[in-house]
Amino acid sequence: MTDAIIEKIATGNYSEEELRAFLEELKDMNDDDYKAIYNKLYKVLPDFPDRQMSENFSMEMEKQLDKSDSMNGAVVITGWRKWRYYAAAAVLLLVLAGGIYLYLQPDQHRVFAARNGERKSVRLPDGSQVIINSGSTLSLSEDFDVTDREVTLEGEVYFDIRSNEKKPFIIHTKASEVKVLGTAFNVRAYPSEETEVASLVRGAIQVRIKTDTGLSGEYLLKPMQKMIINKTSEVEKDKTVQVAKKTRMIPARIDSIHVNKIFDEVVETAWTKNKLVFDNETLLEAAARMQQWYGIEIRIENDSLKNLLYTGSYEGETLEKVLEAIQYSIPMLKYKMENNGLYILY
Repeated sequence: MTDAIIEKIATGNYSEEELRAFLEELKDMNDDDYKAIYNKLYKVLPDFPDRQMSENFSMEMEKQLDKSDSMNGAVVITGWRKWRYYAAAAVLLLVLAGGIYLYLQPDQHRVFAARNGERKSVRLPDGSQVIINSGSTLSLSEDFDVTDREVTLEGEVYFDIRSNEKKPFIIHTKASEVKVLGTAFNVRAYPSEETEVASLVRGAIQVRIKTDTGLSGEYLLKPMQKMIINKTSEVEKDKTVQVAKKTRMIPARIDSIHVNKIFDEVVETAWTKNKLVFDNETLLEAAARMQQWYGIEIRIENDSLKNLLYTGSYEGETLEKVLEAIQYSIPMLKYKMENNGLYILY
């Protein structure tokens, strides 16, 4: 079984039951077998932690599992054998599940988050792969991959979903519900922004819009299409009565995903390649993106700058370098950094 499961781990084609069985098998291995398994995993998994990392991580894992064992009356494995099992489990779960927390507390909500200035790649328990953008949170349902595959999103995530017709993958945001069987797409739904955007790269997704009275309509997107939903508009519903009634409506439109010919880049998903792309954006929008991207506060004090348009693409550049490039295109722009790290554009 060992070689077979290692091959499945290498290709990502394994089940949670197979993984658990493999971890149980590790408990009965001798030192030489354990080292052989470790070396095989090290070779087939490019992100497999080194031995020092696994040792450090296993120490914390051992503390957590000791608490769990004592609470549940489990038989405790002692000595080097115990450490070896925990270390193996730690490095496996660190790579495969994005953290031991997923398995130590399976009945809890599982939350993945990326702070401002960072981006994370995570494999979900169902085998789907996601990339989480700065300042974003993805919460899995309590029964994720058991009875459903539902998640709640605040922010922006690129999804590459493993197909499962019996359990469609559903993303809940403030303004919409996105349903998919198996495909690759991007959803941008930051609470601070006035719009939500679902962009389809391949496959098919169904988008339903949330209103005050529930879900409305079913919009099917084709590859290289995106749906833009306005979260904040209000329109008059009834002008026949003396006092016009207003209800919160969320207009939406389907548009094409934009490929910037200058950079030869799909604008909506460039961030997943660690590229910061501005495509005819106002400086106000660009400042918000840079603040999120670098995790540094940026403030525009000159109102005449806010609606100026800018286009540019950057990969691996510092905030200072990006501002210098923008200043080259917009000579009237000046900027300075305060002692507290705040950047002011004026």
